[in-house]
Amino acid sequence: MTMQILFIEDQESSVQPVINRLERDRSNVECVVKNFDDASDWLESNRPDIVSLDVVLDGSTGDARLAGQTIHDQIWENNFCPIIVYSAQPDELAIAAEPHPFVRLLKKGTGSPAQFSTILEEFRPHVDALRAAETQVRREFAVAMRDFAPAVFNSIESPADRQRIITRSGRRRLAAQMDDFTDYEGGDETHRLAAWEHYLCPPVDRDFLLGDILRATGGELDNPNDYRVVLTPSCDLVASGGRSPKVSNLLVAKCFRMKEALARVNITLGSKAKKNEDK
Repeated sequence: MTMQILFIEDQESSVQPVINRLERDRSNVECVVKNFDDASDWLESNRPDIVSLDVVLDGSTGDARLAGQTIHDQIWENNFCPIIVYSAQPDELAIAAEPHPFVRLLKKGTGSPAQFSTILEEFRPHVDALRAAETQVRREFAVAMRDFAPAVFNSIESPADRQRIITRSGRRRLAAQMDDFTDYEGGDETHRLAAWEHYLCPPVDRDFLLGDILRATGGELDNPNDYRVVLTPSCDLVASGGRSPKVSNLLVAKCFRMKEALARVNITLGSKAKKNEDK
């Protein structure tokens, strides 16, 4: 599959050596070059796999630095993809002070085309994963809206109420479908989430919440014994907004496979339950 790379650069000649090397060594790369003025509009209707971003132009003023930062922020917030900050002064970008696995800083120089190619290869698995995730989200969203919309339109007359319900309930329906996703085309059951993974793990809220599922550091993804369920009430765990939690420790419950859990409370598995003992 072709990987599209957007070079945001006002002096195309400075990235031509990289482009020449990529086009010479790789048949599955498409290179697009845009200046700062055109890049923002181009990104509104295009989704590159990787962006190469210049920061400071030769003889530039502070406005050029700002342009580089503005484009970076647009990509980061609305068009997320891996970024290679390819510049004579890559450290000028604010993100340089906050390392991120999807951002690489590369200084232009004699050996930089080869280094650029190496970084590109390191990013490829992540690009493939992002593509697959986006494709799945679009497919599941289409299915969710197709199945959900008739019930809303048949029972709700107010357009404003329809919009609110589709936005909120449709989002939840999409999340549920994503949890139950299976790659039926490939017949691969490995994508189906285990029962305990249907809860957010790790939690994404700013505060721990009652019912959050935590996995032990280094724990196995498919081993319930490596998971814990938070039992401490949510109100005692608020740590955002400058507040201090009311407790210093979490009360958690350990997860067990059904057979082991029932044995601990002296309950014998029946024949029907035995078939589902690992669920």
